Amino acid sequence: MAKDPAFLFYPQDFLVGVMDMTDEEVGVYIRLLCRQHQKGHIPERVMSRCPDAVKEKFIKDSTGKYYNERLEKETIKRKKYVAQRLANLHGNHKDSHMENHMDSHMEHDMDPHTLNENENENKDLNEIERMNKEYKERLKRNPNVNQEFLAAMGVGK
Repeated sequence: MAKDPAFLFYPQDFLVGVMDMTDEEVGVYIRLLCRQHQKGHIPERVMSRCPDAVKEKFIKDSTGKYYNERLEKETIKRKKYVAQRLANLHGNHKDSHMENHMDSHMEHDMDPHTLNENENENKDLNEIERMNKEYKERLKRNPNVNQEFLAAMGVGK
């Protein structure tokens, strides 16, 4: 599965946690959270440029990199949840009596496209590129294809 494009964000907890920070410190903090989510634990060279109020929100791991403990827990919890939902969606139940009881629910509750919007956007872009290429090839073979298309659509009559 591709990288999860999102993490759960709890605005009230966040606001309480940054209450004593300046706007600049809050900006640095949220960027570091996003960086951790996308690239993993944060190297010392990045953290060394951060204000102390922001550094206090991170702890050092055994390799000397920094991470926000709350984000780490939420990311792990979400990965487990998504994996469980995917297993349910694909019928990988451990108990045979549980085999079909969620099928209709899961069809609507966990559509695969909601798991990774970026992946679907890439597929859509690939389809658009393919169609554009096909249109250009048809246009080379028949320069009047655009007028034929417009006429078929009832435009310009």
